[in-house]
Amino acid sequence: MSLWLTRAGKYGEHEKKFLEENRIYLTWRGLAHDLTSLKEQKELRTLYEETYPDASKHKISNNVGQIWRFCKEIHPGDWIIVPSKQRSSIHVARVEGEYVFNPNGEDPYHYRAVEWIAQDVPRSNSDQDILYSFGAPMTICRIHRNDAERRVHEMAANGWESSGAGSAIATRGEATQFFRVRLWDQGDIIDQVLANYQKLDEEIKTQLPLKRIWVVNEPIE
Repeated sequence: MSLWLTRAGKYGEHEKKFLEENRIYLTWRGLAHDLTSLKEQKELRTLYEETYPDASKHKISNNVGQIWRFCKEIHPGDWIIVPSKQRSSIHVARVEGEYVFNPNGEDPYHYRAVEWIAQDVPRSNSDQDILYSFGAPMTICRIHRNDAERRVHEMAANGWESSGAGSAIATRGEATQFFRVRLWDQGDIIDQVLANYQKLDEEIKTQLPLKRIWVVNEPIE
């Protein structure tokens, strides 16, 4: 099962609604369309462009990917992390239902039923590398770096206390492995990013949007 980050609105304005109704909502305002029948992401993109005609291309690509994850890629049994905007804590839920569109309810219309496994778990209980993932700027994304899914499950089994597996930097003893350190200047960094951009996680590419442009090099006569 996967581990997902889902935010309760830009300012946490839906946090109480999430907790009281045992649901996580897709918090894009004005998206009053049932997404169940969509088969391909390009269909959602067309719908998004019609709904938000003034959105930039970058914003469209970013938001369409997040909306698609909510309605098509999250599955029952997956775990959800909802960071609190009210206090320094997180809420943890297990997805219980499929995507639902409720046209008769109040906006937001899209939700998934969840069971709250834990509420108000102090952020300080988590290792720093996991906290970085919880702080991702996106509203909806999968958390998979640093073996986060396994470690969050271990925290749950340990009373929501970290085992410290991700925080240990070094231990005493005789060194058995060695490595070289390469110092890069800013030019080296840019060259490596361009050379390896397609290999990066989608989460990172969303935060670092680049566009490839092909130019015909005409021969000089």
